[in-house]
Amino acid sequence: MEPAFASVTTEVGRQRVEAAPSGVAPRRRRPAFGTTGLTVALGLAVLVAVSFLLRLDGQRAWLWIDEGISVGISSHSLTHIPGVLRQDGSPPLYYLLLHLWIGVFGRTEVATHALSFLLALATIPVAFWAGASLFGRRTAWIAALIAAVNPFISAYASETRMYTLVMFLGLLASAFFLHAFVRGRRAFVVPFGLTLAALMYTHTWGLYFAGACFLAWIATVFSTDGAERRTLVRRGVTGFGIAGLLYLPWLPTLLYQAAHTGAPWSSRPRPREAVSVLDAITGDVHERVLVAFLLTG
Repeated sequence: MEPAFASVTTEVGRQRVEAAPSGVAPRRRRPAFGTTGLTVALGLAVLVAVSFLLRLDGQRAWLWIDEGISVGISSHSLTHIPGVLRQDGSPPLYYLLLHLWIGVFGRTEVATHALSFLLALATIPVAFWAGASLFGRRTAWIAALIAAVNPFISAYASETRMYTLVMFLGLLASAFFLHAFVRGRRAFVVPFGLTLAALMYTHTWGLYFAGACFLAWIATVFSTDGAERRTLVRRGVTGFGIAGLLYLPWLPTLLYQAAHTGAPWSSRPRPREAVSVLDAITGDVHERVLVAFLLTG
């Protein structure tokens, strides 16, 4: 601070103190919405309640074929589930959790849907924490609101599948990554590695997520230099190393699945089918219009 600016600010501060009546404490600003623990708890409770009501629909729906497969695989013993999955193509974490869940709550549609339902609700406070810890309370409330009403989370909340667990772990892993490698907080390196490993053990899509995180880490490393770069390298080796070592025992099964499982009744998708998928999502829009839209974007 330059001397002239310092003297001005000091004088202004002195005038404010002298202007205050003797014996009267200076007035405190009232905290903004969402800054107190009680307000946060009440706000999150409202969002969870709203999400609960929105996502009740479909909890009693019958199981479709993939859900039936989930229940069937999870009905095996814990030690047999990884071997059964060699013929399915999925990692084992969700099925192990569902096995324990079924042992307590049963195999009915409502019981098995409830696991996904609770994981969907759990994304709300996690989204709030991620937003608040990284970007502030306004972002936290926006993130929590999106998690509460997101239609994709709502759809998967009524399925006996692993997708809400993928969303829950993906949200945590994203926040841990930003804390560890962007904000430079060492305490989040190990949680990132553990969560990334859990995500890869939940769905093979986690491998793509891990690859994206790795590329983002490389970009972060090259954006720094000196001691900061060396610190980022050490933390990256630790975080990704933990995830890699934990996933290593599953790698032989993954290679077997890649060679022997899949959808033998279906043909290999072609690049044009990506446009067809967008067509199905957006409605009856001609493919040429979608191509033009994508090129413009």
